[in-house]
Amino acid sequence: MKVLVYDLPSENHKVLQSNRGLYSKVRATRVWCVERLHKLGVQCTMSVILVSPEREGLIEDAITSVKARYLGLSLALREGGVDLMMEPLIRVLPLTSEQEATMRELGARRLIEVIDSGIERINRLMEGLDEITEESQRRTVVYNLNRFESEVQDLASRAREVGIELPRDFEYLVSLIDEARRRLQS
Repeated sequence: MKVLVYDLPSENHKVLQSNRGLYSKVRATRVWCVERLHKLGVQCTMSVILVSPEREGLIEDAITSVKARYLGLSLALREGGVDLMMEPLIRVLPLTSEQEATMRELGARRLIEVIDSGIERINRLMEGLDEITEESQRRTVVYNLNRFESEVQDLASRAREVGIELPRDFEYLVSLIDEARRRLQS
């Protein structure tokens, strides 16, 4: 088991505040890179990801992709007249058994937060389902529900890979998504 620790440059530079285009480009790069890194495992804290042995082979490709994105971003910034070096810091560390257990515990807590947030999100959606009357809107919401369910299932798979037992609320979240989808398609 490995842990991936990262610090990615963000859009929160004073020089970017006055240039919405570059600000948005930096933000989009950071968001894409965070998503790419998170697909490696289970988030334990804001910038720590627990990676299972099954996914360790994917780490180098992810790091290379992230660094390439930031290199391209740095070049785009220079072309835009902003001299900021956007260099991500990413490290992969082995874990002792005690550290591994701690990271699993942190990952499990984070997983519960994500599931709770998802339950709240779907409950809010369910409250407003009757107001979604246009067929195109209904299809869009169903599409988004399918994507969300896929993300949730992928997270569950990564959690199992690192030895995190899924809380019962996971099944509840999946059933809520199914119910919302059924109501929209009826």
